[in-house]
Amino acid sequence: MNYKYLIFEQRSSVILYNVLSSLKIKKMFLIPANICPIVPLTFIKANVPFELIDVNINNICLDEDAVISKIKNNNKYGGLLFNHSYGLNYEPNNFFNEIKTISPSTFIIDDKCLCLPDFDYRNINSKVDLTIFSTGYSKYLDIGFGGFGFLNKNHLYIAQKDNKYNKCDLDILVEKYKTALVKKSSFVYTDSNWLNFEKPQINYLKFVNYLMLKLESIKKHKNIINEIYKKLIIQEIQYDSVFQNWRFNIKLSNKNKILNKIFENNLFASSLYDSLGEGIFSKNHFPNAFEIHSKTINLFNDYHFDEAKAYKISKLINKYNR
Repeated sequence: MNYKYLIFEQRSSVILYNVLSSLKIKKMFLIPANICPIVPLTFIKANVPFELIDVNINNICLDEDAVISKIKNNNKYGGLLFNHSYGLNYEPNNFFNEIKTISPSTFIIDDKCLCLPDFDYRNINSKVDLTIFSTGYSKYLDIGFGGFGFLNKNHLYIAQKDNKYNKCDLDILVEKYKTALVKKSSFVYTDSNWLNFEKPQINYLKFVNYLMLKLESIKKHKNIINEIYKKLIIQEIQYDSVFQNWRFNIKLSNKNKILNKIFENNLFASSLYDSLGEGIFSKNHFPNAFEIHSKTINLFNDYHFDEAKAYKISKLINKYNR
């Protein structure tokens, strides 16, 4: 196993930034079109170019065939970021192995920020250069902060020490990209102090011990809420069980109508993740990412939702799913 660095930071995006900005050669990365906007913004802040790629319609992750074709036929690409959409429990080992066979220097990032946190580096594919997990806002286990990762020993990790973090800058950035997503307008980046480089207030071992205590509880809660959704919601609109770890996902033809009814009844759900094409971060149209987002609703199964709310929202979805 080639892992030397265990990295623990305030946010997983800090790890991503520090790794990207530490690269000796900054070539183009391939990243999925349905990624959280903070990811491409981190690439931009680190001055590392990227190209969006559509996702596979079946597993909603980076289109592996498209990536292989691009890396085979053009040496301008230096890396890729693989994101486990909706916390998908899938290990693309053959894909990673093939990438390294074609181009051993390609830097592979395995983004598991929506997945169940795994503290054992022995579970990581040896071909992966960086694996990242998160326990920040809206993740599998949300404790309000925390990102950790494992970095291949052959790469540098130069941590940013001059922390000038300003929460107002982050709020402005988030509002700006949300507006671009709604209006389908081009996002123009202006650098600011939106990324928090402050070190966590507890050490890694205490962090892990704390998470281990919390994980069993959140797993139990998610299972209870998921069972309600699974039992009550029409089977045909449910995603496969491998997608139901982070949240419980459903696919509908009348998504906006259902969301409006949910909000009218003082409940809530989310609509992640949008395509970042359509002129927002790229002029290209990514049909699979666009199609998936247009029909997908994420139902909460964390501590924001109890059993009563799960029953109520399930019945509401069935009632208006026409």
